[in-house]
Amino acid sequence: MRPLTIPLLASTALLAASQQVPLELDESPLAAPCSGGYSFPAIVCIRNRGAVIRGDWERPVTNDLAHADTFRSTNMPHEPSFRHVQDADFVVWDESRGQHVLGPAPAVDFVFTTKGLLSHEAPVYSPETNELYFARLEHRFLAQLAVDLNADPPVLREKTANPPIYGATGARYRKGLIYFSTLGGDDFGGHSCRPGIYTLNATSGESRALLNNYYGYYFNGADDFDIDADGHIWFTDNDYGRAVRLNAAAPQLNPATYRFDPATGLVTVVEDTLREPNGAQFSPDGLTLYLTDTGAGETVIDAAVEPAPPIQYNSTGKRSVYAYDVDPVRKVLGNKRPFYQSMQMVPDGIKVSEDGYVVAGTGGGVIVLSPEGEPVVLVQTNFTADPLTLVGKEDPKAWHTEKKWAVAIVVSCYGLIIPATAAMVVPAFTQISHDLNISGDGEVQLVMSVFLLGWGIGPILVAPLSEVYGRRLLLNTGHTLFLITNTLCGCVSNKSHFMLLRFISGLCGSGPMSIGAGVLSDLWHKEERGLSLSIYALGPLAGPAIGPIAAGYIVGKLSWRWIFFSASTFAFIMLVLGYFLLLETFPPVLLRWKKQHLRAKGIFVGHDDDEVDEAKGKTLSSLKGELKRPFVMLGTQPIIQTVALLMGFLFGLNQLTIATFETLWEERYGMPPRKASLNYAFIAAGLTFGSQVGGRINDKIYAHYKRRNNQTGRPEFRAPLMLAVAILLPVGQLLYGWSAQFRLHWLLPDIGVTLFSTGIIVGYQCIQAYVIDCYPVYAASAMGSLTLLRSAGGFVFPEVAPALYRALGYGWASTLIAGVAGVVGVAAPVVLWVWGPRLRARSPYASGEVGL
Repeated sequence: MRPLTIPLLASTALLAASQQVPLELDESPLAAPCSGGYSFPAIVCIRNRGAVIRGDWERPVTNDLAHADTFRSTNMPHEPSFRHVQDADFVVWDESRGQHVLGPAPAVDFVFTTKGLLSHEAPVYSPETNELYFARLEHRFLAQLAVDLNADPPVLREKTANPPIYGATGARYRKGLIYFSTLGGDDFGGHSCRPGIYTLNATSGESRALLNNYYGYYFNGADDFDIDADGHIWFTDNDYGRAVRLNAAAPQLNPATYRFDPATGLVTVVEDTLREPNGAQFSPDGLTLYLTDTGAGETVIDAAVEPAPPIQYNSTGKRSVYAYDVDPVRKVLGNKRPFYQSMQMVPDGIKVSEDGYVVAGTGGGVIVLSPEGEPVVLVQTNFTADPLTLVGKEDPKAWHTEKKWAVAIVVSCYGLIIPATAAMVVPAFTQISHDLNISGDGEVQLVMSVFLLGWGIGPILVAPLSEVYGRRLLLNTGHTLFLITNTLCGCVSNKSHFMLLRFISGLCGSGPMSIGAGVLSDLWHKEERGLSLSIYALGPLAGPAIGPIAAGYIVGKLSWRWIFFSASTFAFIMLVLGYFLLLETFPPVLLRWKKQHLRAKGIFVGHDDDEVDEAKGKTLSSLKGELKRPFVMLGTQPIIQTVALLMGFLFGLNQLTIATFETLWEERYGMPPRKASLNYAFIAAGLTFGSQVGGRINDKIYAHYKRRNNQTGRPEFRAPLMLAVAILLPVGQLLYGWSAQFRLHWLLPDIGVTLFSTGIIVGYQCIQAYVIDCYPVYAASAMGSLTLLRSAGGFVFPEVAPALYRALGYGWASTLIAGVAGVVGVAAPVVLWVWGPRLRARSPYASGEVGL
């Protein structure tokens, strides 16, 4: 904002000194190219949100609904740049948020041309049949239109339900059924149709009426609706049905919004102040309901006027979006407030994104609003638009839950076996050292640390490549190479070759550490990520605890080489599952594939010069840019630097404990190797408990603060739980260290290690969730940036651990670690909570801008 502020202050000062300098001398164009490499004038940015228009202008107003005024139709003779707005496909009002909404290569594509006397409504995706349904509003037209996505290319068909569903204007999919709200009310073709709520089984074609009256009154026209978490249907009822010749009866009720409980049949009025209630949509957490009032579209309701005249437009009428608080227990609305008044015609259908963006169809296009109700992007068309959100097999967030969990579990298992392999060598240190002639504490620890070094470097390279070539290719290729090199580790007899193969296997197996976070970001909405993140985060931390338990038994019965052969066997099984179950999830790659496929079929899907993503994968310069991004983010993003230090400390502490745990039990407590390895179960228990409990608590804390923040989420709402690190780590370390120092009962050190292991994974989860929320577009690169310091800690801490414990003893060494944990555990969340929003606002990566 500074480049705009400084000239304004200068102009103000000159005006005060001499009244001869008018503000009209500002020659900055109203419409200008946007930053970020967007094509101009297809995409234009509005300076200062169009607050000042030079000279005279005229906004033409008409009551003809088909030619209602739009922003682009404004006549501005003294604003020559406005001609670009009239030609643009996208008008950007908020450039920072606009880039996040538009992505790298936005385009408006025409897929099908259909006939219809009025409009098309009620879009909904049927996952059982892989079809996209929508309705054609036409007098006595009973069929729905369905885009069959199983055909190649997709085919548009007419499908009539049994019995027919007439005049559908709203639609939702829920638990195997499509729900429709309808305006249609007429008797013809042997069918009696009434406005109301209906369901359709898309597989069988059978429909059922759920609601068609209010205590004996006809509804005027059930226009749109949404369904809450308990299955209650909240729908709007306006009096447009007769005006558009879909309802033969004159209105009998005043326009209102209702709540219907299908389980009991109870229907209740929840709002009756809107002139023409129309669109309805809940926020993602269900605590806000958005309703549109299209009262500027007027109609005559008197039954004596026959036929009913068409709807006419009055720009002074209601054309606003309103927001209401929802009481989830009492099921009532409160705190009605205006959210947005349409800049052109009326806001009809409405949708809300997972990030809180509100999208409304209007005359002449689609408007995207910020969570605060501010215009962000206007998608301009030459027709009235109802927003259409295509969800289906191309959208990972819309996949079946089982399908999403199959992908998430494969990624989590990849993330478990690889770090488990890193630590499986600990019980075999003695055998490996003897057979490969390895000597000295530092060189012995290098058997594990060199793997962690490769594991840390890999994501710096792999993560950005996944954002060009996709998640699946990088994950499966890396796991294949890991399988090969890990197997070779069990075959070599040379120390140098062994160390090199350990480094390469860590390098090749590093993908899940950063790509995994990106996969979960692709699959789940913010409020749903907690459980999947907790399972995913368990692998890198619990793997090193589980590995030594298994290795302790293998070493006791077989050669140390079978540690690697056993790990490779499990890795091979997971690789087979990965090739079948691990699907591509990165939306830009999926979109690119879809466009390539459609072009191959001769279907036009956008302009070639907009295909920025395709060029990225083909040019060396772009590839270098993708590889540089994690380094640039680590060097320029204070948020990344803060959480990377905390993650490096947590991961290093976890590896330090794992590397020295066997020594504690064998040397100080005199346990045999197999019995000593069982103590790793307490590390795994702490990590498992923290993983499962921490993820749920994290989501609840996030939801709590979001409710207090007017239903607007912020990544900083992940920070409060990080304070658990400042409590659990010091307490656990002190109990672990001093009980080991005095050789107290073996259970006390294990309780201590359980406590700080719980703190480690809770902190780890908070960091991952925070980073994914901060950098949704560059989640993989951001996690790759963290990996550098994380794995540096994993490499250095085990190397210094033997010397640290020898010099200070377990008690004072643990006291030192506890002190550092307390300071870091408090400092990191405080920094993020206080300065996080400002740091994100200044970050091009947090806003999703393209480039380095």
